[in-house]
Amino acid sequence: MKNRSLFVHFAKEEHAFVERAFDWVRKALAHDIVTTPFLDPRERDILESLVNREQDLLVQSQGGAPHAERQRVVLAPDYVVDIPLEKFGLTFFRVLTERETELKHPDVLGALLGLGIRRDKLGDIYSTKEGADLVVASELKGFFLTELQQIGRERIRIEEIEMDELSKQLEETEEKSVTVSSLRIDVVLSAAHRLSRTLSTSMVKSGKAKLNWRIVEDPSTLVNEGDMLSLRQYGRIRISAIEGTTKKGRVILKISSFN
Repeated sequence: MKNRSLFVHFAKEEHAFVERAFDWVRKALAHDIVTTPFLDPRERDILESLVNREQDLLVQSQGGAPHAERQRVVLAPDYVVDIPLEKFGLTFFRVLTERETELKHPDVLGALLGLGIRRDKLGDIYSTKEGADLVVASELKGFFLTELQQIGRERIRIEEIEMDELSKQLEETEEKSVTVSSLRIDVVLSAAHRLSRTLSTSMVKSGKAKLNWRIVEDPSTLVNEGDMLSLRQYGRIRISAIEGTTKKGRVILKISSFN
C-alpha cells in the first residue's frame, strides 16, 4: 500500500505524521477498526488523501460538534455498516470554577499540557461564563477526574456531560480591520499581532507560524480570504474578508482573532 513517492506531496515536517497515517490505513485494510488520536484539519486532509487511494475503507470523524476543529477519525473496512459514537472514544467534561468565572482557552490548554497530557488526546476547548467545556479522549477519563483540580489560580470541579450538552459556541472573540502592504504571511501576522516586521519574519523562518494548520517557513508565502493563520505564543487569526484597497494601494483585511 505504501508508496514512498507519495512523500514528495507533503512537507518534510509532515512526513512523521504521514508514516502514522499509512500505518492506520494498513491496519484498516487488514480488517481492523482503527480510532486515531484527535487530528487537526490539516492532519485529517492528509489521512483522507491516503484513504482516497483505497477502495475498501469506511472513514468517519467526530469531535463533538459539527464545527469541531479537532476530531478523532475512525477507519474501518467498508463492510462495516455504521460506526457507533462510542467507537470514537470521546468524553465530554464541564469544568466549573469556584468563582464562576470564564476560563480562557490558553489557560486550560496550558494546565492540561502541564499535567503531561499529549495534545493529541485533547479535542476542542470551549470557554463558558462559569468555566469551560472540554472534549477529551475517553481513555483519560479517570485521570482527568482525579488529577485536574486547578487551572491557573482557579480552583475547579469537573463533571461529565453528554455530547448534546456541550457548549458549542465558536471560539471567535474579536473582529477588526487592518491594512497591509501585501498579503505575505509575515506582513499579515505583523499587522494582526502588532509585531515588528523583523520579528514576524524571524518567527516564520523559525517554523513558529502555520497556515491552515501547516507549518510555513517562507515569509513570502501569500495568504487568502478564509485562511487560518497561527503564530506560536500569539494565537490564531482568520482572514474573514479581503475588503479592497486604500487610495495608497494598501490591502484592507477583516480579521477574526481566536482564544
